[in-house]
Amino acid sequence: MGTSTSHPSPNRPTWNSVRRTLGDQFVPPDRVVNELWTVALRDTDAPISDQMSSPIVYELALLSQRSNSCEEAVRAATMAIVKSKASSILVELAKRALMSSFQASDDRVQAFAGGFFAEVAAYLSSRDIPGLLGMSERLRTVSSTIDFKTELKALTRKEASRVRASLESPQHWREYVASVTHSLTGGRA
Repeated sequence: MGTSTSHPSPNRPTWNSVRRTLGDQFVPPDRVVNELWTVALRDTDAPISDQMSSPIVYELALLSQRSNSCEEAVRAATMAIVKSKASSILVELAKRALMSSFQASDDRVQAFAGGFFAEVAAYLSSRDIPGLLGMSERLRTVSSTIDFKTELKALTRKEASRVRASLESPQHWREYVASVTHSLTGGRA
């Protein structure tokens, strides 16, 4: 039988604001998304935009465009990750978005991009939600927390989809990530 451990966000004043907004039922979900991304972008240890626009994430984004099947994409992604020695939670989230992009009926690149941002939002919020369970109406039950996290993912995906993802070059991908993260913060970061 496996066990799971929850690792909360860093115990710093900036991340405390995220915990407060996650747990406050009177803070609208779009404002929670703004706060979540603002703090993640300002994190001095590792700004999330640097990780999201890394060469390996760009390579996985390209696989959403170039691969003929999900299986081919996953094999190529696994090989690229091993070769780059750049495995991380964000790279795994990008790999998850890559797999999901093959469910899209039309634009897999845009599906990858929106899915990647949604997965990162889910990860960021999931670090603190377990510790807030039962503390407010919004996070009263496991079911309500799942619904809330799903709403945060949907809001993030919608915002990421408003900007056209470009894979012409790594620089274009970095500009896309910067544009979306700027939008997700409400222009605060």
